[in-house]
Amino acid sequence: MSIQNTVVLISGFARAGKDTFADGMISRDDGLFAMKRSFASTLKNAADNYLDDVGLFDHDQGVTFSDEDFKIKHRDILVTLGHFARSIDKDVFANALYRQFLTMCVGVRPNPMHFIVPDWRYSNELRVGREWAKEHGWRIVTVRIDRAGLHPANEEEALSLAEIRRETPCDHEYIFAEGQTEAIKAAGRQLAAHLGL
Repeated sequence: MSIQNTVVLISGFARAGKDTFADGMISRDDGLFAMKRSFASTLKNAADNYLDDVGLFDHDQGVTFSDEDFKIKHRDILVTLGHFARSIDKDVFANALYRQFLTMCVGVRPNPMHFIVPDWRYSNELRVGREWAKEHGWRIVTVRIDRAGLHPANEEEALSLAEIRRETPCDHEYIFAEGQTEAIKAAGRQLAAHLGL
C-alpha cells in the first residue's frame, strides 16, 4: 500500500512548543518529503505584497513580515487584516493553504508529500481540511501540544482553542514542562516515524 499525502495540524497555546514539535517532525533525513507551512503564511505574504507595492519592502533591512521582530512590532496589522478577510469568508486562509498543498502534491507526483501545520487555531481549519482530504485522498492527523502552567495569550486564543478541544478529540496529545525543547523535538521525530512521514 502506498503512503498517502498527509497533513498534520498542530494546536496549542502560543509558546507551547508547536513550532519546535513541527521542526522535530521535519528533521528526519530518510528521503521522505515533509515541509512546515502555516495558515498565516498567506496573510503575511499579502502584507508583504502591500509593503512592496508602496515601496517599503526591504528584506535586507527587516522590513518584511517574515522578519520576527518586524512581525511582532506590527502584529496589529496582521490581526486587523486577518479579521477583515475572515469577516468576508471565514474559510479564506484554510482554503488558500490547502490549495497550495494540492498544487505541490500534483507537481511532485507520484511521491507522497507531508505538510506540518503548527498554527491550527480554528475548528473550521480542520473542517475545511477534511473536505479537501476526502476529495483528494489525503490523510489528516491532529495533534495538541500543551505546556504545564501555560495560559492563553489572549481571549480570542482561549475561545478558539476551547472550541477545538470541545469539538475535536485529537489523534495525539502531548504535555511538556518549561525548557523541554529537545524533548519536544524528539517527540516530533517519534511521531513522524510512527506516521511514516
